[in-house]
Amino acid sequence: MTDRASAPTSRDKILDAAYTVMSEQGLIAATTKKIATKAGYSEATIYKLFADKVDLFLAVLDERLPVLDVDSSTDVDSSPQQVTSADVESRLAELCGRLTDFYSRSFPIAAALFADPALLAHHRRALEARDRGPRRVLEFVRSTIEKEQTAGHIAADVHVGAVTEMMVGACFQHAFFEVFHGSDESPTERAAFAKGLAAATLRALRSA
Repeated sequence: MTDRASAPTSRDKILDAAYTVMSEQGLIAATTKKIATKAGYSEATIYKLFADKVDLFLAVLDERLPVLDVDSSTDVDSSPQQVTSADVESRLAELCGRLTDFYSRSFPIAAALFADPALLAHHRRALEARDRGPRRVLEFVRSTIEKEQTAGHIAADVHVGAVTEMMVGACFQHAFFEVFHGSDESPTERAAFAKGLAAATLRALRSA
C-alpha cells in the first residue's frame, strides 16, 4: 500500500477520486471522465497509470478498501500446546472483521454490476484473466482455516469448505444488511459482531 504520509502522487489522487466516485455512484456510472474530473486530471493521465477501468477498480479494492491480502499467508503457531482458544478466536475474529469491512465498503461500488448481465460477464472475464475475483476471498479464508486445522488447533474432521462458506457468508450478509439499511456500524459494533461470529465458529470447530 502507498505510504500516504508522503505527498500524494497523481496516482494517489486518482485512486482517491475513483474510490469516492465509485462509492457514491457505483462502478457502472463511475466513468473515467468523472473520475478524472474529480481528481483534477485528464482521462489520458488515468490510462497512463492504469490499463483500463477494471485495472483501476482492482487498485481501488487493493489500496483504498480494508486490507484483505488474499496473496499473503497467515502466520499460525504450529505448536498446539502453546496456543489457547483465545488465540485462535482472536485470529478468527480479526479475519471476520476484515471480511465484513471489505464487503461493507465494496458493496456500493460493485452492486450495480448485477443489473447488467453483459457487463457482469465482461467484468467476470476481466477478473479471471487477472486471477482475481470473489473466489480468491474463499481461497484465502479456506487456507487460513486449513492452517489452523493442520496445526491441530481445530478438530481434524471439520469440513473446511463448509466452515469457509459459513464464515464468509455470515460476513457478507452482515455487510449487506448494514449497507441496505444505511446503518453506519461503529468500530465497536463491528468488533462485537466479529468476536461473536468467531466464538460461535470456534465452538463448532472444537466439538466437530
